[in-house]
Amino acid sequence: MFSLVAGLLLSPYVIHHLGDERYGIWALVFSLVDYYSLVDFGFRSAVVKYVAHFRATGEMDRLETLISTGLVYFSIAAIAVAAASLVIAQNVTRWFNVPPRDEDAFRFLTITVGIGFALGVIFNTCTAVLEGYQRFDITSRIMIVNNAVRALGCFAVIYLGFGLKAMGICVLAGQVVGYALSYRSLRSALPGRTFAPRKASLSSLRQMLSYGAHTFVTNISLTVLNQDALLLIGHFLSVTLVAYYSYPLRLLSYSVELVGRLGMVTATKAAELAAYGDMKSIARMAILINRYCLMLFLPLCLYLAIFGRQLLTVWLNPAFGANSASLLPVLGAGVVVAVAAQYNSSAILFGLAKHAVLARAVLVEAILSVAGLWYAIPRYGIFSAACIAAALMIVSRGIVVPYAVSRYLEVDYRTYLWGIYGKALMIGTPIAIVTWLVNHAIGEPSSWGVVLGGGAAMAACNYTLVFFRGVEPEHRAMVLAWARAGLRKLN
Repeated sequence: MFSLVAGLLLSPYVIHHLGDERYGIWALVFSLVDYYSLVDFGFRSAVVKYVAHFRATGEMDRLETLISTGLVYFSIAAIAVAAASLVIAQNVTRWFNVPPRDEDAFRFLTITVGIGFALGVIFNTCTAVLEGYQRFDITSRIMIVNNAVRALGCFAVIYLGFGLKAMGICVLAGQVVGYALSYRSLRSALPGRTFAPRKASLSSLRQMLSYGAHTFVTNISLTVLNQDALLLIGHFLSVTLVAYYSYPLRLLSYSVELVGRLGMVTATKAAELAAYGDMKSIARMAILINRYCLMLFLPLCLYLAIFGRQLLTVWLNPAFGANSASLLPVLGAGVVVAVAAQYNSSAILFGLAKHAVLARAVLVEAILSVAGLWYAIPRYGIFSAACIAAALMIVSRGIVVPYAVSRYLEVDYRTYLWGIYGKALMIGTPIAIVTWLVNHAIGEPSSWGVVLGGGAAMAACNYTLVFFRGVEPEHRAMVLAWARAGLRKLN
């Protein structure tokens, strides 16, 4: 939630003070650096998996070997990432249409953010161990501190009149603080344990590689899918258009971040239930969690589709309203189907160790995405990029992945999909139609009163009906009992 609020507040502040073009440079740098995550090779997911396993079996010596092996590998990978950042920074302005006055800042950010990512390659091992111990409370607090240092620092330096370089330093500072806290938390979770290169082993490395192979394919495909449009827009068009494409994408991504966090828990729970052979409970969990995530996110997506132009006009500037608003319904549809409604289907595949089908699906999606965007962006612009991205993710992660899950869980495919989408669409669609008609009738004015009032009315109607008609009776009873207990404590 903190990262959502910080992201929603920081981006408009950057745009208002530095301009659309420099915001595009800021987004482009992070899209480029995100490709460094490919050095992971799926090892981080293997660390999470086997830390949880060795902890459960009490094999602490093997756990030390696993962590030591991971730290050795990731230390070597970090050196490679840092070196790559220096090389890429010297050539990056040749690949993208960056104004000459901002080339130096672009190179500086590439190095600074790259160094921070290189450090993260090492210290993310610490957070992987904490996740293996299911200490999501600790990792969440670390993420909040990291985001707070980053966001508050960026607000401060912009207020004081500094630019992109100072913002890059703030990002690095937030990362360093987060990494230090991660290492300290690791030492607290495993007191008395030592991790050293001499404890690393090739057998542990092979074990990590065996598990992480499909994860690596998935990660590389998702990285391409998340960043290829921005990089190709920056290459073929301009950094200003990167900004116009990036902001709707970030707005939607911030909104569904909670779904991704929940997926980590879903995968772990699915693995536990699979160990007992309880596939019926996994199927019910899959339908309900996906449904609840969809019901939580769908009203926001519908709101952005209806009020997007008005919101971006009053919140950012008319240029964003004109260039970005048309992307919101398209990208929103893709995110609703592939992420909000089906992310936990992907997580269940990981829990069942059946994620090879996910790897193949997103690999094909990535290949088609690069080919389609390479052809379409220079000819038809950023709207075509949104259409291609949304269509591919709906087919791959919205149709193929749930089909695989329903097959593994032995649930009828249509029953699985209706259990997720049925109630959410029956509640959300009439409210959206009425809201659109009212907004259209009053002339779709770009004012805070209409933007906030319309959103509040949509949310109140939607979530009220969701609570009484979309939530299962036993879950509704739990919420009401929790609320009554809280009120009694207040009294």
